[in-house]
Amino acid sequence: MPSFQCIVCRLDMLLSDVDGDKIFSAITNSFSSKNADVEHFLKNSAIQSMRLHQSSTYLVMSKDFDLLGYFTLALKVVRIDKSLLSNKETVKLQRFSLPDANNNSFIMPAILIAQVSKNFRKKTLSIKGCQLMDIVLSYVRSIQSQVGGLITFLECEPVKKLVEFYKSQGFRFLSEKTISKTDKELLQMYRLI
Repeated sequence: MPSFQCIVCRLDMLLSDVDGDKIFSAITNSFSSKNADVEHFLKNSAIQSMRLHQSSTYLVMSKDFDLLGYFTLALKVVRIDKSLLSNKETVKLQRFSLPDANNNSFIMPAILIAQVSKNFRKKTLSIKGCQLMDIVLSYVRSIQSQVGGLITFLECEPVKKLVEFYKSQGFRFLSEKTISKTDKELLQMYRLI
């Protein structure tokens, strides 16, 4: 899928190995993210979330099994305000969404990019953020080609550099409002695939 030479391993496949838990711990031990919550999720919650069928986590590694980054995908329901959409987008989304006349919006299933981060550890081979996002979006497209849908979205902290990065990757604000989760303000951004 990606043009960047790497290996993408789905967490459940890794854990199906007899020593999968030990291998996972060894691989993720060297992972460092600028976002403590994203790092904590990988090291402490990804396995449980996968086993509860809440999400799927993918490890992006070099050919030498150096962890370059990771991402987690989940299926969620999203609400999109019609005022944010062009006429063409409105026509597309009407086909597989539920209209919410009270809120002038559409409600539809979407793929949530629940977690994404490259490895910021100094001794690790690096991957660019845009390369990692290309990999993530290629997996989103693959899933959508199998099950349908047009929307992917993510939630991020209102950090200017982060928001600008996601905008450069084709994401737009789902709403001008921030949502609050566990005492953190988050912005929701979406992209049609």
